[in-house]
Amino acid sequence: MNRSFFTTTKDSVLATGSANFSTKISATPTSYGLVAGQATAYAALNTAFQSAYSAAITPATRTKSTVAAKDSARTPLRQMASDLAKIIDGTPTVTNAQRVDLGIAVRATPSPRPAPGTPYRFSVGLASDGSVTLKWKCNNPKGSSGTIYQVWRRIAPTTDFTYLGGTGEKLFADGTIPAGTAQVTYQIQAVRSTAVGAWAQYNVSFGVSGSGPVVEQVAEAGGAEPSPRLAA
Repeated sequence: MNRSFFTTTKDSVLATGSANFSTKISATPTSYGLVAGQATAYAALNTAFQSAYSAAITPATRTKSTVAAKDSARTPLRQMASDLAKIIDGTPTVTNAQRVDLGIAVRATPSPRPAPGTPYRFSVGLASDGSVTLKWKCNNPKGSSGTIYQVWRRIAPTTDFTYLGGTGEKLFADGTIPAGTAQVTYQIQAVRSTAVGAWAQYNVSFGVSGSGPVVEQVAEAGGAEPSPRLAA
């Protein structure tokens, strides 16, 4: 169902839907999160509309005044139906099947967003204080927000990765590389809530022919994965 019965522009559909709605909520109002008084008040509006609608569509009684009366009865009926539908929609015990049975539109369950992307186009720069500035790009799903990039580093191939921290930008400053280090390996992963992207791993060599840091991509979604840890 794409629309609730009270949003229709056709009086015939409204009359049928309203009669069904009124019958069901009057029978067991509490099962829909309503009280008896609300069901009774709606039943009165429904009766008034049904009577006015019948007079307006019957050739023998159709006049400008009966059509106007039908239009006047329609407005409060639709408004109360909308108000009650909000209460029903906000009642946790009411199922989607019950809502459909009442003629109320059911909200579609949003599809989960895909996991974040994989960091790429990694680059490194040296700051004047000796720290290393890491930059990268990452294509994340359209409309996603709250992505954190986790950064790990390994000084030597035989050592474990150390967690350096997380950042909400595609930028991270590493100022803890020991002096004289010739090469380090970084692993970067994008994380959003419980969704995680693939790893990207890069070697960074220093002091190569005076040209500054040299970057080599080791693996994308590969390499040894350190234990997952979210940035604080």
